[in-house]
Amino acid sequence: MHLHPRDAYAWVDLARLYTILGQTSSADRAIRIAIRLAPEDRFVLRSAVRYFVHVEDPPAAQRLLNGARATRVDPWLIAAEISVSQVANRRSLTASIGQRGLDHSLWAPRSSSELAGALGTLLLEEGATQKARQFFRRSLEDPTENAIAQAQWASQRTSGLVVPALLLNQPTTYEARALRARLDGRWEAAISSSWEWADFEPTSSRPLMMGSYVASVVYGDGATVLDFSERGLNAEPHNPCLLNNKAVGLAYLGRVSEAITILAKVVIDASPQFIQPALYATSGLLAFRAGDFAAGRKLYERAATHPYTKRDRDMRVLALWHLALEEARARTDQAEAAAARAERASKDTKLAEIAALRKRLEEVKSEAPGYQSRH
Repeated sequence: MHLHPRDAYAWVDLARLYTILGQTSSADRAIRIAIRLAPEDRFVLRSAVRYFVHVEDPPAAQRLLNGARATRVDPWLIAAEISVSQVANRRSLTASIGQRGLDHSLWAPRSSSELAGALGTLLLEEGATQKARQFFRRSLEDPTENAIAQAQWASQRTSGLVVPALLLNQPTTYEARALRARLDGRWEAAISSSWEWADFEPTSSRPLMMGSYVASVVYGDGATVLDFSERGLNAEPHNPCLLNNKAVGLAYLGRVSEAITILAKVVIDASPQFIQPALYATSGLLAFRAGDFAAGRKLYERAATHPYTKRDRDMRVLALWHLALEEARARTDQAEAAAARAERASKDTKLAEIAALRKRLEEVKSEAPGYQSRH
C-alpha cells in the first residue's frame, strides 16, 4: 500500500484479507478508504456492500448505494441495492428503476442477470410468484454464478422453475450446486460443494453454515460440524448460527461442558428470530447430553412451538426429530412416542433430510448407549 496508496482496488483487496482474518477494525478502515478513493466505482461499491452485510450493517450498505449516482443507471448496482434493502428490511429505492430498465431491454442479458434475479426474489417474497418466475427465467438467459444460485434457491420455493443442469455444471457455481445437492438428498455432494463454495467466497458464512448443517442433521458428524463452524468463526466470531453449530459439533463429540460454554455466548432472545428455534433445540440437546432429560424436553418443545416455526413448519419437524433422537439415545420411556410424533409431523414436508434422520434414529436404536462418530 505504500507504493500505491491511491489504488482503490488494492484497498478493497486489503479489506477482504483483513475480513478473512477476522480483523474487523482494519478491514473497516481499508474499505472506507477505498470508498473515498472511488465513490462511484462499481467494483468498490459492490465490495463495500458485501463487507457491510458481513459485519451486519445492511442499512449502511443501502445508504452507500443510494448515495452513489451510478446506482441509478448501473444494473449491477441496482441489483445490489434491491438485495441489500431486503436484508435491511427496508423499501428499495431503485426497484422501479430496475424494472423499467428490464422492460425496455436497456441492458445486455449478462449485465442484467443479477438484477432480474433480485427483482424475482423481491416479487417472490411479496407473493407474486408468476411474475417472479418470469424474472428468474430471464436471469438465466446469460447468468452469473450469483444469478444461478439465486434461481436455484427460488426453485425450492415455487413450482415451475428449474435451473438447467448445464448451468449448474459451469465453473464457480458452487453455491447453486450445494443447494441442488441438498434438495436432492445428495449429502456428500452437498458437503463437498459447501467446501468449494467456502473457498470461493472466503468472507461468506453461508457455505459454512450449510456444510455444518448437513454434517449435523444428516450424519451427526461432530468432527465435520466443528471443522465448518470453526472456520466460519475465524471471520465471524460472534455469528450466532455458527456458535450454535459449534456447540452441536462439540456435543456430538462428547465435549458437553465445552459446548455449554460456547452456547452461553449467545443470548437467545436477543438473536434473530429465525435462529431462535435452533438455539432452543441445541439447548435441549445439551440438557439431554448432561443427563437432564426433563429440561431437554422443555427446550425442544420451545423450539417446536416457537412463533417462527408457525411460518417455517420444516423447522418444527427438525426439532421433533432431534428430540426423538435424544430420547432414543437416552433409552427413555418416551422414546417411541417421540418418534411417532416426529413421523406424524413429517407427513406434509418434502424435506430430503427426513429419510436421513429416520436412518439415524434406527442406528441409534441399534447401538449401545453413547454416540459413535463416523470418524
